[in-house]
Parts: sequence; structure tokens; C-alpha cells
Amino acid sequence: MACKRERAGEKKVMGLVKRWAELHPWHPSPVLFGRVLYPTLEHAFAAAVAGSSAAADELRSRLAGENPPPASQLRQFQPAQHVQAAERLSIMRNCLRDKLMRHPHIRQLLLDSEEATIVHADDSADEFWGVRAGVGTNHLGRLLEALRDEIASGKQLSAWVASTCKPFAPDTAPLVTVTVRRKGEHVETRELASRPFFTVGKFESSDFVLAHPTSSRKHALFAFDRDSPTGVVLVDLASKAGSTVDGVAALALVPMTIRSGAELAFGIGSSRTYAVTIDQSRMIGALEQKQRQLHDEIAKMERLVTDESALFGLAPGKAIDPTRTSVFIANLPYEAEESDVKELLEAYGTVTRVHFPLDKETNKPRGICFVDFESATHAHAACALNGEDFLSRSLRVELAAPKKREMPRS
Repeated sequence: MACKRERAGEKKVMGLVKRWAELHPWHPSPVLFGRVLYPTLEHAFAAAVAGSSAAADELRSRLAGENPPPASQLRQFQPAQHVQAAERLSIMRNCLRDKLMRHPHIRQLLLDSEEATIVHADDSADEFWGVRAGVGTNHLGRLLEALRDEIASGKQLSAWVASTCKPFAPDTAPLVTVTVRRKGEHVETRELASRPFFTVGKFESSDFVLAHPTSSRKHALFAFDRDSPTGVVLVDLASKAGSTVDGVAALALVPMTIRSGAELAFGIGSSRTYAVTIDQSRMIGALEQKQRQLHDEIAKMERLVTDESALFGLAPGKAIDPTRTSVFIANLPYEAEESDVKELLEAYGTVTRVHFPLDKETNKPRGICFVDFESATHAHAACALNGEDFLSRSLRVELAAPKKREMPRS
């Protein structure tokens, strides 16, 4: 398909070359994925879509090693068809977000493009990520534009934390207490709760305000992370004098696990220390509850397998309503298109129509859609996507009302 974003007289960045070369996925600017730094955006993306197998682990080791394959050769490692477009877009968005967070001069370069349409158009571009001979969906360019807006609106840090550290469900995060001492004397004790992260820096708006001359305005942060063994990490925000955990320096913008009893310091020669106590009982309780729920689900499935009426849809309350052939999807990204939704749902059955209701005043998408399937069985199956991540948004998917409705074609 032709690039939809091109309009006559519109300001454009045509090709990620020359002045804009640092925005190119092959540019040598390290990107973090899975707590590992890769030499380019292309390497990080290839590592992210490699899957989970011994071969994938070996590939990731090569990509992050001392002599990784050149970025131009990584197309052979691109994902197979089973990696849906929505998943590829979400992964690329997160990798791009890390690149822009990690490299301030590249972030400023993107902001310098102002309102321009960004088109990834060169020999390295394929028709999914860029535009070749005037044809392509230019997803890379569109992601860069979306992240440019994110940075300009001041949401970059919170978005980066959300995509780098996996949040806990409400009331399941560990209880964290930070005790601040100055020259051994108690200053304050704070409990970290109810938020994904807590900032440390010279800004008065910081959760922990630093006064030492070597500290930075945005120095570091504490974050909750389900991927951490203790559930809590420290992230140094590329501060000028660094941060330490029990005397070990934290790498810039690489989450570092904090154990209970650890002592943290910020800057060089500061007389203040930060002792962390972590109570993991809530986190362990949540895991045990999840395990019980899983066992209950398995038992339920085992009962259904032996229930012939359930297998054939004859039992009261278990039969599939043949009139309910549509699903309602909410919390969609506003930039989602019909092709994105179809590709997301095609594994569940044949989609016959996708309808995006528009806002009556702005005539823009409202972040919801209705999807018609060929059969009720397919629609019921698609409800399994409820709560799943799509372009960094948690979807709400449920059966649409069975009543007939006239819907204009998208």
C-alpha cells in the first residue's frame, strides 16, 4: 500500500540519512532489551523477536557479543509470520523509546524535526517499516512521530519505565521502606507504595531531594518490576556522578535489583545513605493465589472434557449464542488501523468487518471498534484477547450486544 501520510506541501524528513542518520535503525547507538545492551536498534529488535529457544538464546549472545553480525545482515533473523504485526510494532516502539531515552542528542534530533512527517525511505527499508518506490506502510516513521509527541508532552520517563519495568497488579507489589541517614543520624523513613516509580534528584518535585553538589537534577529512581527477584530495582538516570548499591556502581539506564537490607548512595562523597527494606509477603501471596487460580482452571477444563453436553454446546448456560458474532474492543491506540486489528484477530477466525466509531465533534477515532466474525464460535474465541497487550495498551475485548446495528464500512 502507498504511504498514507504523504500530502502535497507537507514538511517531510525523507529518508533517515545525512542529518537524520542517527535515527536510522542501523546507527551504532546501544539499545537495551531484556537487561542486555545491543549495539544498534536493529540488533535489539532482532533479539526481541527471536523467540524462546536454545537457538534464540544463542542468537542473542551473538548479537550482544564482541563481534556481532552487521546490522545490514540481520534481515535473515527477522520474525516468522507467527509474530503478528501488532507485536512487532509494540517491540519496535519499546526499543525506539529506549534508544531515545539513552541518547539525549538523538532525542533532540528527533525534536528538531518538529511537525515534519518522517519517512523511512532508503534501500534498507522494507514495505512494512518504511517506503520503497513510493509503496509501504512506513511504520518506523510513524512510530518516531508518535514518540516525538510523547517526548514533547513530557511523558517520556513514565513511558520508558512502563515499557522497561513490568508493573505489578494492584496490592501485589512488595512493601518497600527507605530509611535515609546523614552521617549515621536518622533523617527520615519513607514507604514506597501506590505508584510505579519514585524519583531521586535535585528537583524540588523529586520524591527524594538531593542536595550534594555532585548529584544531578534527575539522578535516579526506584521502580517496581515483576522481572526483578525482589520486585524492586534502582535505575540511574545517566547521572553525572553515578549511583551505587552496596558500593557497586549502577549502569546508566539499566535496572539493577535491590535486595532487602541494601544501602544506596547517590553522587560522590555524599554523607547521606539510603537503606532499603523489602517485604515480599504480598508478592509471594499474589503468586500463590495465581497458582491456585491456575489449578482451579485446569480442574474446570478437566471436568468439561468429561461433560459431553459441554463439548457439544448443549448444556444450559454453556451453549454458544449463534447471534453473537461480533466483539467490542476498547482501549485501542488511536493510531490503530483496520489492517492491524485484522492481523491481531485472524488467528481466532475469519473477520468480515472492522468498524471504528468516530468522535462526532473531531471526526477522529475514539479508541474503540466493533469487529464482525464469520461465526459466533470465532467471536467467542477472540474474547481470549481481553487484557492482552496491543501496541502498549491493555485491550478490553468482550462480545458485542446481539442486536442488529447498521454500521458504515470503514
